[in-house]
Amino acid sequence: MMTLVYHFESKESELYYHEIPIDPKLLQTKSADDVVSHLYVTEAYYFNPKRIKRPQVLRLVKMMQSNSPKQLKRNERQEQINIQDNNYVEDALNFGFKQNNFFERKKQN
Repeated sequence: MMTLVYHFESKESELYYHEIPIDPKLLQTKSADDVVSHLYVTEAYYFNPKRIKRPQVLRLVKMMQSNSPKQLKRNERQEQINIQDNNYVEDALNFGFKQNNFFERKKQN
């Protein structure tokens, strides 16, 4: 969901809100540029290019994509793999499988 906060020039002290539901599948399957273009077309009344600059909307859509449930699951999976890799290294060190670095090997020879 994206919410636009705006006011009319004649009533600058009053704020209005417009909520735009965004399909999660659209965020997951389309590029950020495609999503922004879609917003500018479907919400043309609110997305005036003279008032709301495209880079601003693009940055917002990219943040939404990076925080989408699918992306979060992907990041979580990668984090689990990294943790498992670190556990493997720690286990190897605990069982004496430490490989000496170059200088330690040099001292032993």
